[in-house]
Amino acid sequence: MRDRNHRRARVIVLGACAVCAQTLFIREILGGMTGTELVLGLALSSWLFWIGAGGLLGGRILRSGSAIIEKAFAGLSLSLAFSVPLVVLLIRLGRSVLVDPPGSIPDIVPAAGFILVASAPFGLLYGAVYNSASAVMKDPREGISAGISSAYILEAAGSIIGGILLSVFLFEFLTQLEAAFGVSALVMAVFLFSSSKGRRAGWAIALSLAVAGLLAAPHLDSESLSIVFRGYEVVEVVPSRYAELCVTKDREIVSVFSGGARLLSVPDPEGAGEGVHIPLLAHDAPASVLMIGGGPGGGLDEALSHPGIERVDWIELDGRLSGAVGRAVGDTGKRAAARGLTGDGRFLISGLGPYDVIIVSVPEPVNLRWNRYFTAEFFESARKSLSAGGILTVRHGSSENFLSARNAVVLKIIEETLSSAFEYVSMVPGRTVFFIASDSPVDTGDIPGRLVERGLGGRLLALDELPYRISEERREYLSSVLAGAPRRINTDVHPVLVPYELALHGWKSGTAAVRSFEALLDLPPWALPAVIFTAAMLIGILARGSAAAKTAVFLTGLCSMTVQLSVMLAYQSFSGILYHTLVLLTALFMAGAALGAYAVGRRRGKGVSRLTVCHILMAVTAVLVPVWLRLQAGAGSGHLTGTVGFTALSAAGGLLTGTYYRTVVETAWPAAAAAPPALFYSWDMFGACAGGLIAGTLLLPLSGLAWTAATAASIHCAAALILMRKIVPGRS
Repeated sequence: MRDRNHRRARVIVLGACAVCAQTLFIREILGGMTGTELVLGLALSSWLFWIGAGGLLGGRILRSGSAIIEKAFAGLSLSLAFSVPLVVLLIRLGRSVLVDPPGSIPDIVPAAGFILVASAPFGLLYGAVYNSASAVMKDPREGISAGISSAYILEAAGSIIGGILLSVFLFEFLTQLEAAFGVSALVMAVFLFSSSKGRRAGWAIALSLAVAGLLAAPHLDSESLSIVFRGYEVVEVVPSRYAELCVTKDREIVSVFSGGARLLSVPDPEGAGEGVHIPLLAHDAPASVLMIGGGPGGGLDEALSHPGIERVDWIELDGRLSGAVGRAVGDTGKRAAARGLTGDGRFLISGLGPYDVIIVSVPEPVNLRWNRYFTAEFFESARKSLSAGGILTVRHGSSENFLSARNAVVLKIIEETLSSAFEYVSMVPGRTVFFIASDSPVDTGDIPGRLVERGLGGRLLALDELPYRISEERREYLSSVLAGAPRRINTDVHPVLVPYELALHGWKSGTAAVRSFEALLDLPPWALPAVIFTAAMLIGILARGSAAAKTAVFLTGLCSMTVQLSVMLAYQSFSGILYHTLVLLTALFMAGAALGAYAVGRRRGKGVSRLTVCHILMAVTAVLVPVWLRLQAGAGSGHLTGTVGFTALSAAGGLLTGTYYRTVVETAWPAAAAAPPALFYSWDMFGACAGGLIAGTLLLPLSGLAWTAATAASIHCAAALILMRKIVPGRS
């Protein structure tokens, strides 16, 4: 019994290792793509593909009856643990090659290839480990299927532990590389204390190496990130639950990167001054100001220096950002006159105000994290926090003289979305276009006169150029170009701005893949779902005999990953903190899977009937994802309520997946002794791989959340009708 408990502990810690490694790898990959979550599907697909491949390959090498299975399990586990920090460093080296200059978006084709390669070492090892874990957990009285189910449940239980450990502790106090070495040390420690006395020496040496790596991690962080941010001096790496902060310096300029994206550079008097004074000059007598972002970059000091300002509130999501900037450049002391708030601007804004001016200073919406501040739902919340005659301003990059059609499409989406919440929307042309929205008329032609009246002339070159920028001719040109662009509204459920923003950045870099992607943007939203549904049904109809169960598992994996990815990206649209909650959502999914698989073992019944019910309930879960996001956007019920709903949906998806998986194993496990233990596990991984690839790169960005949910629900319902009657007990 003691040996069996030790084996359980080892499988549990490997499950914890897997969920931690997955999160660390994805955070590093997103950092190389400036936080663009649409590569999340690529990252998850690559991860799942290699685990599936490792499961099938490992099953042909390892046999459940082999005398060396225990040694194979230990050796694979040792390699797996050491691979975590090594893969983190590998991804960083890839970032240094792909991303040039730092903070830009790399070409998607080489990036996708690199993501595929970077996921291979850990994925292949973990797939092979699953086979050996299933073998060591085999109960001679019940056969290999019981061992497979036990390994699945224990792996899922470990994911819960890993998720809590990583999100509550490691991300708060350790950088990503330090956390990777910490995870390795945890695996070594568990294997050390669960080994016999004669084998502890080797694990003690391995644990010592992992601890040494943890101690050396700060130096490795600095050296590896210096390669990523070449040309910069890395001043500090700041752990953060939101996205790791890297503070760099280039001569006297300090820049802060978060998740690979440049948040700010200081000093930047021209940029900070323009970003604050133009909005304030658009109001006839501003006294109260709310700034969302931009405070530590110098915008706060500029706002406090504007004549007539009595109150300034500023919001930053990451409370560690201001401290990092303060340590690098020092504090001017002016910030004591303002009220700083830490948290998400979208939730905080509903309880603040009223303000004369709300200034939104966030990066361009290349991802859902920043897109949240360009949606109709946010604009409506902001409108309610304005005083009578108050204005909201957002900004976006443009060009000085010639505006391309692609840039015009992006600007038009912002204008139309603002117009859905505000009665009047005006624009200030230039390299940066300022959108000024209000429920009262705003004449941007008054800005040059107010510049003189308030004594700001000569303060900044950008301000002195305002009379030229706001000339009637330039304003008419901007309006005429935007008039010819298609009219679309950007929402949380269908964030159309993000793919157009990515296409715009892609055209600037001249990548052919982005041109192909852009050609799909004009398709009706139902077109891709129809094609994917038809292909899935053909696969189901053509499946015969032994392929029926594999096909059912494949399609279930495809839809489960589609729904789980939908939950993640819907939660990102809702909260903007996917970097932190990715591990929690994954752990809750696995917790549900463990519970579902365990419950099936406690209650026997007709397997095919249970599978049919699972398909129907999975379809319902898929539909609930966009419904819940829509309800939260309209209800304004707060962060906690929304979070509970999304975590419940993730856990429900896992519960149904775990129930489905164990039922398939017990209903349709092949009689052939040569079948690898990871047979259905691998087909589940391959289906999830396809789901992540299709949903992440096509369905979600091009068709939106609602159509993606409809696709998954339709496939589940059709699979219940077509495939379930083909699964015959005793056959694969």
